[in-house]
Amino acid sequence: MILTTVLLSTVLTVLFFNYTGSEVFAKQKAEELSPRAKFIAEMTAEYLQGHVGAQTFERAIGGMDYRIWDASVYVFDYQENLIAYSQNSNVSKDITVLKRYIKDVLSGKTVALPTSENEVGVLMGEPSFSYDGTAIAAVFLIKPLGEVRTAIGGLVAALAISMLMVVAIMMIPAYFTSKRMTRPLKQISGVALSMAKGDFTVRAEETGSVELSNLARSFNLLSDELSRTIGYLTYEKNKLLAVINGLGEGIIAADRDGNIIHSNKAAVTLLGGSEEKALSNIPAYSHIREAADKAFTGDEKQYTGEIKVRDKVLVYTITPLFDSENISRETVTLIRDVTESVRLEQTRKDYVANVSHELRTPIASIRSLADALNDGLIKTDEDRSRYYGYILRESIRLSHLINDLLELSRLQSGSVALSKSNFDIAELLYDVADRFANSAQEKGMSIEPKVSDEVIASPMVYSNPDRVEQILIILLDNAVKHGESGKIQLKADNKDNDVVLTVSNDGYIDENDIGHIFERFYKVDKSHSGNGTGLGLSIANETVRLLGGKIKAECEKGRVEMTVTLSKNEEE
Repeated sequence: MILTTVLLSTVLTVLFFNYTGSEVFAKQKAEELSPRAKFIAEMTAEYLQGHVGAQTFERAIGGMDYRIWDASVYVFDYQENLIAYSQNSNVSKDITVLKRYIKDVLSGKTVALPTSENEVGVLMGEPSFSYDGTAIAAVFLIKPLGEVRTAIGGLVAALAISMLMVVAIMMIPAYFTSKRMTRPLKQISGVALSMAKGDFTVRAEETGSVELSNLARSFNLLSDELSRTIGYLTYEKNKLLAVINGLGEGIIAADRDGNIIHSNKAAVTLLGGSEEKALSNIPAYSHIREAADKAFTGDEKQYTGEIKVRDKVLVYTITPLFDSENISRETVTLIRDVTESVRLEQTRKDYVANVSHELRTPIASIRSLADALNDGLIKTDEDRSRYYGYILRESIRLSHLINDLLELSRLQSGSVALSKSNFDIAELLYDVADRFANSAQEKGMSIEPKVSDEVIASPMVYSNPDRVEQILIILLDNAVKHGESGKIQLKADNKDNDVVLTVSNDGYIDENDIGHIFERFYKVDKSHSGNGTGLGLSIANETVRLLGGKIKAECEKGRVEMTVTLSKNEEE
């Protein structure tokens, strides 16, 4: 290992140095050429604009020795014609390469190719600009890297020779060290093989270096502990089986032939079977068996699916178990009942969709009206005033919706404290009916309050008067908005120790909608085009629940009836 490490380090160091040394040197040369290229570009601009004589310019570019610029110099005019170059340069080869970059430089770009793998060497191109900022010439400097590669090659050779000398020197201590370590390691290896065969009475010799003696001592300790561990594992296995059998999720372990190795009671129950019926004979299990067969032949680590058994939604996860040869021999299937989670998720999606729909309508209306006003499309003061009125009404509608949402959230969270007191239910009934009389009359309806003799004789109710009033207002408002022309009856009756408040009106609600009208945002009008928010009856339902009462809706013989039952007496 020591020799291999040194050799590997030698090879990698030489390769890395050989690769990066030239590149680093090339980048350094490119940085050195950049200011020279800019200087020559400025001189070229002065020459082309008549401020420098031709003899001076040619002497500086082509007549001087190559070593002054430390690079070959080429100058092209804006028509891509070569107008000057260093005398000792390889003109034909260099120009062939430079033609690829002339257009880029004449467009005003600086070209830098700091690489030792270039055909001609490190290349730097700089545009020459006139006083008005127009590129009128392209200046190129090329630095051959032959001498650089020669220097790098010498360094690489020296480095390789020094590393090989290190390898030769390290062979001597490596040989004696490995020989000293071999004997105790062979003895420990024999102990390990005996322990693997189940013989835990063998002991390793605790001799040799500190590390080897510690290793032998560890093997001896391992031999003592394994006997106790095997017994403990047997106990843990039995405990694990007990835990699996007590889980609420179903567990099924099966082999490649479909034979069930183990299953718990929950698996049978979830799949709709009974203890008397074998799991393999349950119809729902056949679907899981087909998925398990695919798990044996696939490459996935887990396979997940969904199955419906009666009114339950089950999610199963099949995990293949692989042996040391990476072959799947068995599968473990976990079955979970996610019926409630699916229902809650659907409720959440419906709630978000309904909130978005209800909020979008007034906001879109306000925005369209505001856009019209902002764009100056409304010319007269009368029209502007009318538009402001529309915006005000939509803002009020939006405010009502938000207030209803907050009210419903507070009621459902139970954070609303409802204090109760005795009040006259008959007086409250007549007061609410009187307030809605004008609204009902505008829609061709009339409100008929009716209080039974029993309530008149004993009108006091122990509850929260403000919340009861709110409930009646919601029910009457709903009847006025959605009822047909005719009478709206508002009644109060006694039933045992309860008072029953009833609001009924002419109309019709489909039996499929009756069970959902107290849900948030539920509207019989599926287009949600009505004026209400769809939260009123939900608020009434939650308020009645907090008051300890009951609310229900019925539709018979062309009349819709909402009934609220509240306790009259103070709780003991």
